[in-house]
Order: sequence, then C-alpha cells, then structure tokens
Amino acid sequence: MRSLLKAPLLLLASMATMLSPVAGEDMLVSNSLNNCQDDSSFTASLFNVVYTPNNNSATVEVVATSSVQGYVLFDLAISAYGYTFLRKTVDPCEMKLGGLCPMVAGKIPFAFNLPVPADAAKQIPGIAYSIPDLDATVRVQINLTKTDNPRSIACVEADISNGKTVDLLGVKWATAIIAGLALISSAVVNGLGHSNTAAHVAANSLSLFGYFQGQAILGLTGVHLPPIVQSWTQDFQWSMGIIRVGFMQTIFTWYQRATGGTPSTIFDTLTTVSVQVEKRGLDFTGHGLSLFRRGAAMMPRPIVA
Repeated sequence: MRSLLKAPLLLLASMATMLSPVAGEDMLVSNSLNNCQDDSSFTASLFNVVYTPNNNSATVEVVATSSVQGYVLFDLAISAYGYTFLRKTVDPCEMKLGGLCPMVAGKIPFAFNLPVPADAAKQIPGIAYSIPDLDATVRVQINLTKTDNPRSIACVEADISNGKTVDLLGVKWATAIIAGLALISSAVVNGLGHSNTAAHVAANSLSLFGYFQGQAILGLTGVHLPPIVQSWTQDFQWSMGIIRVGFMQTIFTWYQRATGGTPSTIFDTLTTVSVQVEKRGLDFTGHGLSLFRRGAAMMPRPIVA
C-alpha cells in the first residue's frame, strides 16, 4: 500500500518545485521603512528602493516626513543573517538631494537614481540574489551635525528582498492534494474490505494533517521568525481554513457596502503608501499579569491554627 502512495506523492512534490517562479533579472528590493528609535523625527509613508547590479544603480522613491531642520549625516549599516558586512557614512549634500541638504521640516518627496560603485557592488555576495526570503536589513542612523547639540534624531531600517520566496502556490496545492489523496485512499481501501489497513492509512493521514496545522499555527504566533520560516508557514495556512476565495471577497465587500460600511482601500494605494504586515505585539502582557496578580491576591487562603 505504501508503494502505491509513494509514486503520486513524489510526482506532486516534483511538480511543486517546477511551479516555482522563473529567475529573472538579479535585483534587491525594499518596500517599507521602519523606525528603530523612540521619538524618531524622520518617518516615511512611501519607500521604494530597487537595486539592479547589472547597471550598478539603485532607484529610490521616498515620501518622508521630518520634524527637524539642519544638516545631517546618514550612517549606513547593511547586515545579512545578523552579520554586518558594510558600514558607510553618506552626506546628502554631496549627493545634492533636495530637502535633505539641509533637512527641512515637513513633507519631503524625492526620487532619484543612485549610482553604485563597482567596488561596493562586489561586496554583495552572489548568493544574495538567489537564496529565497533573504534575511538582510539596511539600518540608517540619521545624525544632526553643524549644531551646538549634535545628536541622533532618527533611526530607520528597511528589510531587503530579492523577490524569491518559498511561499509558492504550487506547494500549497501539492500539500492539499497529498492530504486529500491520503484520506480518499483510506476510504477506498476500507470499501474494498481492508478495514485494518484503512485505519492505519487514515491515522497517518490525520497525523500529516496535524503536522500541516502545527506549521501554520507556528506562523500565527507572536514570536519573531526568520523570513524564510514565515514564508514556509504560509504554505500551510490552508489547513487552518485561511484560504482566499475571489467570489467570497466580492460578496463580503458587497455586504459591507450594502449595510453602510466602507471597505478598506489600503491595498489599492500601494503605489503611494508603503504597507507592512506585522504581527500583533505583546504590549498588553503587563496589564494581564497585573490583573492575574490582583485576582490571586483576592483568593481565599487556608487558616493555619
């Protein structure tokens, strides 16, 4: 029985790998800018950076908001998998960036092409363009200079991606078909009169389905996970019933509008606003712990004679 199931499972696994996206032009992309300092005086509502090593240039499109004025320097640090391999100080005045030399308060939109020297491009390992779900970060410390009180006014960081991921539609279909075939095969074997074999196949298929759900639940937790692990857990979300169905989305939107609601348009404004998906934090853990302590203090205690 195992030999009968092994062939289609291997076929589905090979088909899933064939459905992965075809590699195109090498590039590094970042679409969101996060604050890494409290009371940051520099934020960005739009941040799109694309670096292509073939022409040694980076296309930058940013809409930033600043609350300080003065001359600044950018301390740039690029790290991959926890290892910082490049540090550089950038002067926006040397690059002649409008609105940043000096930095002015208010909304600062700017877009430009940044030439990248060949020696700097050589410091980027070739594996950065091929490994899926790259775990790389660019951190920029913005320091106020030419003032009586030089200080750090902001810290921003951006995650870098090469466009390749293990979150593949083919893998989702393959795992779903494998789980479905296992259950169907147990029903067929049971119909043929082999109830003991069918029970073993059903138990193993349910164990496999439980493994799929365990992977999906891991991705739903509030624990920080590497990007490749986050994408891996996305392949099993279907086992938790998290499935995108187009006609259901249309029905939900119609119902929302029919009852006076306003559907969100955040994903329709990705060209003007950068959107980052984050997990819910644990900000209220302290309040819950305080409530537990008060409840425990009010519990009756035994009287010792």
